[in-house]
Amino acid sequence: MDVFKADFDAWNTSSAATGLHAAFAFPDPAEPDLLHIVFWSSGDLLEAGPLASAAYTATADDPDTLNTYGSGQVKSVGTGVQLNENVALAGFIRAGHPDPDAAPGSSGGGLPMIGVFRRGIKPGRLDELASSFQVVCDIWHSAVPGILAASVSRDPEDENFVHDIRVFADKASYAAHVDKSNAELTKAMEVWFDNYDTSIPHEGALYAEDTNDPSMRTSSIKDRPVKVAFNQFHYGLGGMVGTVAAVPAAEETVTPQEGGGAKQA
Repeated sequence: MDVFKADFDAWNTSSAATGLHAAFAFPDPAEPDLLHIVFWSSGDLLEAGPLASAAYTATADDPDTLNTYGSGQVKSVGTGVQLNENVALAGFIRAGHPDPDAAPGSSGGGLPMIGVFRRGIKPGRLDELASSFQVVCDIWHSAVPGILAASVSRDPEDENFVHDIRVFADKASYAAHVDKSNAELTKAMEVWFDNYDTSIPHEGALYAEDTNDPSMRTSSIKDRPVKVAFNQFHYGLGGMVGTVAAVPAAEETVTPQEGGGAKQA
C-alpha cells in the first residue's frame, strides 16, 4: 500500500491528473489488497491513475475493471484493465454547481457525496425503470441544484441489473433529494422505485464526509431499512489515498450523453 500511495500521490499532482475534481482510493474493508478507486473528471481522463505503479498486480488473464459514466473518454488504462463504457439510459450530469447560493440543497462548502451502485431490477422492467427515472430526474434537476449527477445504465453482463450513479454537492443536497412535501416528486419516486427488485441487496460504494447518517441505509420512498451490501467510505479515514475537492460553480448543465461525468473503478 505504501508503494501505491507514493505513486498515486505523485500521479495526482502531475499533468495527467488535470481537470479532476476527485481522484482517490480506499482499500476494501474485507480485502485490503483490493482497491476501490474513483476518478471524477470534467472531461477526458488522460490516464486511469499511475499506470506504471509496481503496486498493481492485475494481468490480462486476471484484469481489474474500470467502469466509466458520462461521455468523457479514458485515453489510457494500461494493461490488465477491462474498460466498461456505460451508456446512460436516463438522467443528467451538471458541469458544476449552477448556483452555489441556491436553496434547498445548495453547496455550503462541504465535500461531495458520490454513490456508485449495482442494483437488481424486476425482469423485463428496464425500459419502465429508465422512463420513470427520467421523470424523477427532471424534477430533481429543477428543484435541487446540488444534485450534480443522477444516471442509470444497464449492467454490461446482466440485463436485470443496472448501475445507479449519484453525485451530490454536499450532505444538504442529499437530504433535499427526498422531499415528501412535494407530492409530484414523491409519486414519481414511488413509480420509479417499483421497478427495482428489492429482495436483492444493492452493491457498490458510497463516499462521503459523514457516513453515519442512518438515512443512508433507509429507503428513499418508505421509512424502512433496505437490503444493502455496499461499502461506505469516509473521506480521510479507512486508509484513503488521494484527494477530493469541494464542488466548483458552473453555469453549464449537460446530459450524461453529452459531456462531463464521474469515472469509477
